[in-house]
Amino acid sequence: MVDLVGGKALVWIDGPASGAWNMAMDQAMALYAAEQGCIILRVYQWASPTLSLGYFQSHDDLLTIPGLEEIDCVRRETGGGAIVHDHEITYSVAVPRLFESSMQLKLRKEADHTYSSLNNVKKSRLGHSETLYNAVHDKTVHWLTGLGFDAKTFSSLINPEPRALATGAIAAPIIPTIDNNRHFEGFETGLQQAAKGSSMNPTSFLCFDRRSSVDIIVGSDNQNQKVLGSAQRRTSGALLQHGSLLLSPSVAAPHLSGLDVLGSTESTCCDAKNLSKINAKKWSWAIDFCRVLQDSVDEIWDCDWMFEEQTESVNQLARSICDEKFRTEEWTLRRSASQKSV
Repeated sequence: MVDLVGGKALVWIDGPASGAWNMAMDQAMALYAAEQGCIILRVYQWASPTLSLGYFQSHDDLLTIPGLEEIDCVRRETGGGAIVHDHEITYSVAVPRLFESSMQLKLRKEADHTYSSLNNVKKSRLGHSETLYNAVHDKTVHWLTGLGFDAKTFSSLINPEPRALATGAIAAPIIPTIDNNRHFEGFETGLQQAAKGSSMNPTSFLCFDRRSSVDIIVGSDNQNQKVLGSAQRRTSGALLQHGSLLLSPSVAAPHLSGLDVLGSTESTCCDAKNLSKINAKKWSWAIDFCRVLQDSVDEIWDCDWMFEEQTESVNQLARSICDEKFRTEEWTLRRSASQKSV
C-alpha cells in the first residue's frame, strides 16, 4: 500500500435516476469533494435505458443505429464511446487535487528521483491517473476471478507478463498511443493481433464495442466481452473517474452480454419476464462492487469510510447543474449538425 493518509472518505449509494441527474450528481460530487477535501465514492443505477454520449461524439451518429434514438440520451463530460446504461452498476470516484498531487509526488519520487518537487507534479496534472485506473480495474479482476469468471484486462492479451498492482511505482502504459478520451488513437500490432477474429472495433460508436488497455474483459482471447470500462475528467479541484459494470443485455444493445449471462449456463434474455430477476440482483451486485471499489481506493490512500446521504446543498447544486446543463438540448446536441449550423 502507498503510505498516504486519505482521512475521511464518503460513500454514496444511490437508487435509479435519470441520465441527466446522474451526470449532474457526478459533477456536483467532484465539486463537493474539492470543497470538503475528502474522497467520495458513489455507486448508482439508471431509471430507464439511457444512452450517454462521449464528450466528443456527435449526436447525429446515434441516428444511424436502430433502436438508440428511441431511448433517453445524455452527454457525458468524459470522452470515449457511447454507453447504453440499463442493466449495470455505475460508479464514480472523486479525488481532491491535493490528495492526487501527494500521491503522484510519492510515486514519481520512487520511480524517478528527478521528480523531486510538488511543482513538477502540478505541471503533470493534465495527464491521466494510471494509478487510480489500475487500482480499480485490478481489484475488480481479482474479485471477478474469485467468482469464477475468466476475467482479465485487455492489455493482458498483448502483454501476458503479470504486472504489479498499481500500489508502487507508476506502471508504464501498455500502449503509449492514447488520446485524451482514454481510448486509442491507433491500434498497434499487438492490439491488432489481440483483436483479430473478434467483433471489436476501435472506432465503434458504442464504448463496449471498443477496447482499451485497462478495460476488463471476460472470455477467450478472440471471443471476449467487455464488462467494465472507465473514464476520467479533471477539474481545477478534483479528479473524477467513473465507469460501468455490465450485468445483463439491454433491449437497446442486445449484442452486449453482461456478467449475469457470461456466468450462467442459462440464456438470460432482456425481455420483460426477466426484468424482475435482473433488478433483484442489482442491489447485491452494487453492495459487493462498492466494497471492491473501497478496497481499490484503500490501495492508494488509507481512508476512513463513512456511509452518508448527500446533503441538501449537494442535491441543490446537482439540481442546478442538471437544469442548466445536462437536461438541455444545447448540451446534448452540441456536436450535432444542427448545432454547428446555428
